Amino acid sequence: MKLKIILRVKGPGLITKNQKILIYMRKAILFLLILNSILFADWEQVESPLNMFIYSVQFVNSSTGYIGSEAGMIYKTTNGGQNWVFQQLAGLGANDINDIFINPINSNHIYAAGNNGSFHKTTNGGANWIFTDLGAANLSTVVFFDLLHGITAAYGTQLYVTSNGGSNWAAVSTGIASENYWCSFATSNAVYVSSSGGKIAKSTNAGQNWIIQNINEDAIVYSLYFKDVNTGYAGTGGGKVYQTTNGGTNWFLLSVLNPPISINKISSNGIDLYLCGSAGYIYKRPAGGNTWYPQVSNSSSPFFDLCFTDENTGYAVGSNGKIKKTTNGGNPIGIEPISGNLPEKFSISQNYPNPFNPETSIEFSVPYQTHVKIAIYDNIGREVTLLADEFLSGGVYKVRFNAGNLPSGVYFYRLMTEEYSLTKKMMLIK
Repeated sequence: MKLKIILRVKGPGLITKNQKILIYMRKAILFLLILNSILFADWEQVESPLNMFIYSVQFVNSSTGYIGSEAGMIYKTTNGGQNWVFQQLAGLGANDINDIFINPINSNHIYAAGNNGSFHKTTNGGANWIFTDLGAANLSTVVFFDLLHGITAAYGTQLYVTSNGGSNWAAVSTGIASENYWCSFATSNAVYVSSSGGKIAKSTNAGQNWIIQNINEDAIVYSLYFKDVNTGYAGTGGGKVYQTTNGGTNWFLLSVLNPPISINKISSNGIDLYLCGSAGYIYKRPAGGNTWYPQVSNSSSPFFDLCFTDENTGYAVGSNGKIKKTTNGGNPIGIEPISGNLPEKFSISQNYPNPFNPETSIEFSVPYQTHVKIAIYDNIGREVTLLADEFLSGGVYKVRFNAGNLPSGVYFYRLMTEEYSLTKKMMLIK
């Protein structure tokens, strides 16, 4: 995409120094707006029923999901976010909903934790909600292991366990001195809650007893995610991601984000890792890679939560009623990251298969963030297809080319950046 920027200065005579500065500022602002729209175009804003902070999002499947916000609001969608229906909650006051959890055994059982001890649950998919008052604690997180056993935890006070589906709760202590809890996550054999001071508490008996773990940094762990019983990740307020491969017995520093945003949520689409946080960032770490790729940045508007319903469909929520949705894993359209390892130089591989009919794949490497164009030409040099024309972060990518509408023959594909250009030949045989 080529853009011509024309700026006219009114009045006769030479352009003054101040006018020149104004011209450069306008050009810079326009360029940044264009860059932002190109680079981060694959998380789209969907219809939002709110203009306030949305703290939590959870989906049962690609169609049905729930959001929770400040002022005690819960909304439900049954068409992938196109429309949202308000959920009438019981209880007094308009207490912020900080976390929503969908029971993994029965998705009609949904739980919501909020400020001033407000705990809500439904057993019929939101048709009715039951309110339980846990006192003055601001509940930050809730998780259930089955239909009966769960925990909810609070900022700066207490952790509670239930053995009857949330009808009654008992206060317990993990042994962490601060009793300052931020998030929780359950695997098939354990539950984890995070706290300040780099502390993580683990229980293997539904919260009756706890083992204290430590990431060895005096930081608040805002997010926990486990891909299996051994491998887990912890995100801090300082933009650091820690990993364990032995169920939390040991933690090691995996990544440091730049800029060092506060990591509010780590999640997965079942293959790759994602995280979101302050300053409007969503990052993706492809499976097997070491690099976190920025997908969304709105400079100052934070994301608080994200979730995926399958490999491609995900939702992220944040301030000012922001609900973002991706249907391609957040990737640039048609381009798939296949490695987060930074290559040493630009390169483009021979397409495979070759000859092909009608689809083939092309891998290419980008050593740093830059604008990349990949075009297909026929044997007399006419451009017949544009496969890529956008800014990409450093990494290894794959793009698919479908020549179903083209005749058999010899074609050429070219990778072009500001510093590099390489052309290769391929054969279409129908």
